[in-house]
Amino acid sequence: MKTQAHRQRRGRNTGMAGQGGFTLLEVTIMLLILGAALVMLSGVQTTSIRSTGIGFRQSVAVSLMEQRLEELRGLTYTDTITDAALTAGAHADADIVMLNGVDVTVVPNAHGMTYSRTYTVADNDPTADVKLITYNMTWNDGIAHTLTMATRVGKN
Repeated sequence: MKTQAHRQRRGRNTGMAGQGGFTLLEVTIMLLILGAALVMLSGVQTTSIRSTGIGFRQSVAVSLMEQRLEELRGLTYTDTITDAALTAGAHADADIVMLNGVDVTVVPNAHGMTYSRTYTVADNDPTADVKLITYNMTWNDGIAHTLTMATRVGKN
């Protein structure tokens, strides 16, 4: 059996023998590393949320453009009658205000995203009796965005 004198000669009080622990310095360093990791993760989360919002607004814009291009493709274009929306030149469609994915254009002062729409019609492109419709959609969510789609319409 070890004596008290033997314990003291080894330079430590072994009354707590077998009980290891962390020093205050080790705990502080661990907390700093953990804090830095959490800060980096919060930055990734913020970027992810922002990207999701941008993707959603872009999807809405593409959907609205496709819908309007389908409407324009369905208009009358014959030898004798051409719908006014298909006359050559620049055209402006009414702005669309979207709130949570729902068109609320008819609601004044809606707090949603405003999509501005314009399109141009070019006659005989690339050949006679074919109209080229180039459709532009713009919106601003702190960053200006523009999408462009094009389609061709032949005589019915």
